Amino acid sequence: MPGKSNASDMRAQVRSGDYLSLYQIRVLNRSACARIRSTKKQNPKSEAPPMNSQSNLRPLASPPLNAIIFRNQNSKAFTLIELLVVVGILAVLALIAIPNLHFASTRAKIARIKADQRTLATALESYATDHTAYPLCNPFGVAGSRPSAPGDPAVLERLSTPVAYISNAFVPAPFSPTNYSAGYILGVGPIETNIGVWPPIDQAGPEAALYKCYQYTATHQSDTTLTGDDRATVNMIGQGVKADAFILQAAGPTLGHINMGGVVANSDAEYSSALLYDPTNGTVSFGAIFRVGGQTVPDNNFYTVTAGK
Repeated sequence: MPGKSNASDMRAQVRSGDYLSLYQIRVLNRSACARIRSTKKQNPKSEAPPMNSQSNLRPLASPPLNAIIFRNQNSKAFTLIELLVVVGILAVLALIAIPNLHFASTRAKIARIKADQRTLATALESYATDHTAYPLCNPFGVAGSRPSAPGDPAVLERLSTPVAYISNAFVPAPFSPTNYSAGYILGVGPIETNIGVWPPIDQAGPEAALYKCYQYTATHQSDTTLTGDDRATVNMIGQGVKADAFILQAAGPTLGHINMGGVVANSDAEYSSALLYDPTNGTVSFGAIFRVGGQTVPDNNFYTVTAGK
């Protein structure tokens, strides 16, 4: 407390340049006045000692108000106001940085998806060179993962066994889908972009792990006599038509898996474009990331639209 400091201590503070509180200044002034009166009583003819003498007090200047109110003369710690200012600045920086970090993470995942799809496409092209066709699949199921018929190996296993065109075709995608489109995306009609109303993927079911991988759809696109479901379901037993085009799909940031059967059978350019993830619509926006390959009919369909992306 200031009242416990004696005049000698306060004079030492003044000489060292420390600020004094108003209370200490008043105490020190009273002490100086008492000394002057005492000196005059002992020697009435003597003059008061000069105020700038090293052995006496120098003029006492009032310290800045903020120093009196906020800083203790013996404390070197930060004041509460200073700490609040620093916390406020850090909070503003965090509000700016966290969304940017999130967007940067999303962009990095998109870049990884495109790189993985290029690798898978190279393996598929190598397979097609040896077999004059791409692997068949079930485009109405977990495309690329579910076998085309009971007893068949999973579709993309053909890329790693018996000939290893790629070490592992079941590569987990960066975005793990939580819902699948079912009847909400059929290639015609309205597109439901609210993933929350799509049926949820059973995360404990036998196909949960398959949904987490890149999805593969193969169709026969070069024969113009095939239309609708005939174009999309070349893999069905007894069909006898080879797959000459493929689609690789990965879920986008909204975590929706699009079932491609109706899309490749029915969609036109406008409908197809609405299914493609476009970061210019927002880093976290509706759509999946696709890569197509093989022979396609130059008409108004999903393949021709996606090939230009």
